Amino acid sequence: MLNEFFTQYNGQKIDEKAFCEILSELAKGRTLVAYFTDRADCVTGISAEEVKKLLELRAFNETSEFHACRSLIGEKFTCRYIEDEEISKDDATHMLETHYLDIDTTFTEAGKSVGDLFAYKTMTGGVYHLPIENADRLLLCNYISYNNPECLAQVYDYRFVRFLTKEAKNDE
Repeated sequence: MLNEFFTQYNGQKIDEKAFCEILSELAKGRTLVAYFTDRADCVTGISAEEVKKLLELRAFNETSEFHACRSLIGEKFTCRYIEDEEISKDDATHMLETHYLDIDTTFTEAGKSVGDLFAYKTMTGGVYHLPIENADRLLLCNYISYNNPECLAQVYDYRFVRFLTKEAKNDE
């Protein structure tokens, strides 16, 4: 069943004030990946002050994602909501894809808990946080269309599904 609260924002443009009003709802049972003007990271929440520097947010769980983005500070956020009750792996309209994360495995603070998140370091020295320990991959769901005259498939959208761990080889 689609989440009616999020569905009402699908395709809508909302300003910072309206976005701040739905932040607490977005955080309920979802992982938040935020792209600010000065950093990108998983967060457990976003303050009204941080929204001023926010360019993109993905609030997701295994079956749905609320995505809000804008290209410039001060513009409205364009919202999109996708929900899949059950994804058929690699059918004609969906394709699951695994992306490896840029993690420096020699980082001595790797996996150190920072509140509800775990610290990771990139190969170039940046530090970011993820909601699970020993993460090494991200599972995406690509949405495929065949609308062009040559009947070639194209990815028209994607959503984050979940972070995957090193230990679990069959967790995809």
